[in-house]
Amino acid sequence: MKKMYKGIANSPATYLKEPLKPEGTVMYIADSSILPELPNLAVIGTDQNAETVLVKDLRSDGGYTIQRAVEGIARDWQKTTEVARNFTNYDYEQLIANIEELDKNKLDDSAKDDFASKTDIKTKLSELADDSTHRLVTDSEKDSWNKKQNKLSAGTNVEITSDNRINVNIPKVEVVNDLITGGADKALSAEQGKVLFQNVDNGKRLVANAIIDKGQTGVTKDSTFSELATKIKSIKTGYSVGDVIDKTNLKPVGDLIPKKSWEFTGHSSRVNSVAVDTQGNIYSGGSDKKVMKISPSGTKIWEFTGHSNTVKALVVDTQGNIYSGSDDKKVMKISPSGTKIWEFTGHSSRVNSVAVDTQGNIYSGGSDKKVMKISPS
Repeated sequence: MKKMYKGIANSPATYLKEPLKPEGTVMYIADSSILPELPNLAVIGTDQNAETVLVKDLRSDGGYTIQRAVEGIARDWQKTTEVARNFTNYDYEQLIANIEELDKNKLDDSAKDDFASKTDIKTKLSELADDSTHRLVTDSEKDSWNKKQNKLSAGTNVEITSDNRINVNIPKVEVVNDLITGGADKALSAEQGKVLFQNVDNGKRLVANAIIDKGQTGVTKDSTFSELATKIKSIKTGYSVGDVIDKTNLKPVGDLIPKKSWEFTGHSSRVNSVAVDTQGNIYSGGSDKKVMKISPSGTKIWEFTGHSNTVKALVVDTQGNIYSGSDDKKVMKISPSGTKIWEFTGHSSRVNSVAVDTQGNIYSGGSDKKVMKISPS
């Protein structure tokens, strides 16, 4: 029997917590409850580019060891990509293969005459019992009986032994009501088979509807997976020479051009640098020696006049502090309310660029050909 994996009701979805490269074999997801017991399958992505992976086990760091591209291609998946235990074509093919395997082991009614029936056995025993000479079974009779038993399903044994005994052993087939229990000696219940076929039918209906939404015709839930795949390949993702373009899909060129929301005219000379904080406030530094804080709607909140020459560079840290570099050879730290906290005078020429890292360290580059690292305080 083919290996099958347990599903989960309604196929709840989560997302990747970390990017997953094509060569990656460890997956991190936000919600582990969407996966049934392992090993199991998971689908990364939501369209025809989706990838089915085999989730093997849970690592100590919360990641899952996976086998890539069980179906689809191992792709470069971005953080927040959807992940779910969907019913896949792999599930469907394994189910069909198992049903066919079980069906193959059933007795063919058209060949009943080739098998040793209970009546045949009783008749043969009667003949032996009524035989006054108690003759031994001949070699040809043994051969005939043993040939008949070879046509029975696997595991069934009917033969005449060397001491002229008739042995009949017909195995009992266990009926299971789930998709996890495997084994060639088990049969899937009709009720569970009905549920699975309903899931496949629903899945095909969703695929067919998605294809129709893309403008394709001639598909229904009764279409084969091969027919659905052919239609998916026919879906256009762009236009080429000779294509007829539906004008309702076009947008005026003007809709694609960025538009000005507002403009700020508070500086009296050219603006050399701008920066934005996490609240959407804007900071500008100009040749008028000023640093200005501007609201998201474009109005001035405050101006800082601590520099004695052109302000060339600005950067904002995660706390809302501003760092400015100027032709006056100084780097200044300005509070969110617009007051100077400190100034750094280590450069011997104008400061052209400033940057800040996640630890609050400041980096400055100047016309004195130097880059300096400055502590937060």
